[in-house]
Amino acid sequence: MRKNKEKKDLMLEAELSEEVLDIPEEEIWTYRIDGLQTPRIVDKSIKTRTKVIIVFVLVIAIALSVFFSIYALINEEYEYKQLSNGWEFVKYSNPGQVTEVNVDFAFGDKSKPVTEIHEYAFNCDEKIVTINIGKDIRKIDGKSFYSCWNLENIFVDDDNPYYCDINGVLYNKELTEIIYYPSAHNLYLTREAGYKLDFPEDGSISNDDFCSGVKLLDKCVSEGITPEKLEGEEATLYRKLTILMGDFDWKTFIGDYNQKVGVYVLPSTVTEIGKLAFAYSDITEIYLPAGLKSIGTLGFFKAEKLREIYSYTCENVIADTDWNAVASFSSVYRSLPDTLEFIGSDAFTYDRGITYMYIPSSVREIGHHAFFNMAYKSGNEIEGLAKMNVQQDEASFSSEAKIGDSWLPKLDAGLFKKDVEVVYSSKREMVR
Repeated sequence: MRKNKEKKDLMLEAELSEEVLDIPEEEIWTYRIDGLQTPRIVDKSIKTRTKVIIVFVLVIAIALSVFFSIYALINEEYEYKQLSNGWEFVKYSNPGQVTEVNVDFAFGDKSKPVTEIHEYAFNCDEKIVTINIGKDIRKIDGKSFYSCWNLENIFVDDDNPYYCDINGVLYNKELTEIIYYPSAHNLYLTREAGYKLDFPEDGSISNDDFCSGVKLLDKCVSEGITPEKLEGEEATLYRKLTILMGDFDWKTFIGDYNQKVGVYVLPSTVTEIGKLAFAYSDITEIYLPAGLKSIGTLGFFKAEKLREIYSYTCENVIADTDWNAVASFSSVYRSLPDTLEFIGSDAFTYDRGITYMYIPSSVREIGHHAFFNMAYKSGNEIEGLAKMNVQQDEASFSSEAKIGDSWLPKLDAGLFKKDVEVVYSSKREMVR
């Protein structure tokens, strides 16, 4: 009995250990040991083939994964939606370094024309410099290009019956509405004026640095300071400007810039400034035509370098938008035109460079926070928009115009904020 028990124990131990015996393949079917399961074969050639197959499968899997990832990325760059009359350009996702985008046909298929551009389609893109609009697009939301910080131009196909551009600025075809003035259009105009701008690829000098440098040179002119005498952060900023532009005469440059880049003239046919049309722009002076009726919501939002708003009348149609057009005006007066009826919410928010604002009696509605944060205290002095001039008397203005909440700039006054002074029954300041 003991021998049988020992034999069974040995058999059980061998079975549990799944012992591997190195037995030639040709003998495997005749070789047996009582109590042991059929032994597994150790065949080096089979193991090698197995490894090769596994590696091959892994390589194929990785290759397919990379392929489909790239394919998905390419297809996700453009997002479209089919409409009854064409295709809507819904969203653009920049894969990295794309600076120019064409919006004309969905998926590059000429049988699928793009007819609409969705709101925020290019939202917050930091790389795109140029957008080309195709001939079939008939609807563009004013918020389509919101926060495209380096967008210099929007060009429209000449055959488009709904939209056009004037030197890279987007208008409707009839030139009755300005849709969008690109945020970095000033860079394009600076180059057009003959100045070379080579921004480093490492991002060490940005458009913001350039615009701040221009503002700094304005300060030097007004205060009679030479840039070489600047210190601290201002000196660093000026050095960046010299690196960007090379050897340049700063006085000549700032004069050219403010005249050829900073001044913008709206064509005399324009009656509407669209939503966000001049948001974040770097214009310093703008001329509005008699006939303008509406300034859209956020129309001049954070146009922080804007110093002067002028209105003009003319005998002939004005189509030029640069400073040369000013000579042909019949009359020029400060601030908003006498034909204006609507001022949208946050229309001039944060525009602290403006020191004079006149509300004509034609205005019937002012949105909430329309002139928010346009005034501030510097020491004991009030800077920016220290007071608001209104043509109507207080009673008429209050009863006839629809006024939104907090429409006036507010100033800190100890424990609370107070509105800036409103001068009713005011007379407008003329220029010529």
